[in-house]
Amino acid sequence: MDKQCVSSYLASIGTSWDDVLRFNASWLWKHCKRIIPPPEQLYPVVKEVYAAFGCLLDAKTKQPLFNSRAWRDAGNVLKAIKAGLLSDPPGVPDWD
Repeated sequence: MDKQCVSSYLASIGTSWDDVLRFNASWLWKHCKRIIPPPEQLYPVVKEVYAAFGCLLDAKTKQPLFNSRAWRDAGNVLKAIKAGLLSDPPGVPDWD
């Protein structure tokens, strides 16, 4: 809903969501609600990001992006997500 309203406004002044996102993202984030999804939606996405990028090598150091400490911290973040500590509380309005 916010994106539609903001996009309409931006079109009325001769610009677009993508242009503003590219060149002035902070303006967008001041004018749009954002939500943190419930654990059952957030957990698999974050876990997938960790799995996809954690083992990649840093271009400069040639070391994995995640060392043992980073993997331990990532595990703690996933536990916090599962416990619902990082999601918006129930009843926070969605985008729709």
